[in-house]
Amino acid sequence: MQNSKSDWPNICGLLNEELSKYSGSIVSLSIKAEIDYFSARRYLNQGAKNRCSSAEKLCDFFKIEHSLSAISAKSREEMYSALAGTIDEVWDGSPSHADLLIKLVRSTQPFSVRRSAKEPSGLVK
Repeated sequence: MQNSKSDWPNICGLLNEELSKYSGSIVSLSIKAEIDYFSARRYLNQGAKNRCSSAEKLCDFFKIEHSLSAISAKSREEMYSALAGTIDEVWDGSPSHADLLIKLVRSTQPFSVRRSAKEPSGLVK
C-alpha cells in the first residue's frame, strides 16, 4: 500500500478536475468548503498543488476520498492496464527493445507529474 504522500498527486488531479468544473462564486466555495476567501480564490485560479488543511477541506466538500487508500484498486488497475497496453503496442518483441523500454520507464522515476486545473483528466490515448 502506498502512503498518502505518494497518492496526493492523484488526489490533487481529481480535486483540480472538480475545481475546474465548479461554477459557483469564490465566496460560496469559501463558505461551503469552510476555507478562507483567499484560499478559495487561489484554488479556483491556480488549482491545488500541496496537501494542507484547506485542500483536504475542499476534498471533503467535493466528496473526494483523501485517506491513505484514496486511489481505488479499480483506478490502479485501469492505469496499470493502460500502461501495459501501451508497452504491448510499441514493443517489437525483441529482448533488446524490451531492455530499452524498461530503461526508459525507469528513467522517469525521479519525475512527478501534477495535473493543473485546466488540464483534461483521464489517461493519454
